[in-house]
Amino acid sequence: MKMKMNEGEMMMWYKILIVFFLITIIGYLAWNNEDGRNREVRIIQEYQTIQQPQGAEVIFYKVERKFVNRWIFSCYKYPMSVDEVQRYYE
Repeated sequence: MKMKMNEGEMMMWYKILIVFFLITIIGYLAWNNEDGRNREVRIIQEYQTIQQPQGAEVIFYKVERKFVNRWIFSCYKYPMSVDEVQRYYE
């Protein structure tokens, strides 16, 4: 016994397939874009050029991504006072 889809059911399946393909394409473009990767490489290179005071110790380092934006979060422990650290970076 074969069941045939009526026209309404076929249209619903076409819409579901179109939405699925659109979500797949948009997701691929958002997470695998070359521009975002290039920005990430540049921001990491810029971050690595920052000279830390002698004796600074890395406590935390993390690169975050969200679509095309990139952030670097880091935390250091310094063998000097807060005022000395501020003067160093000014």
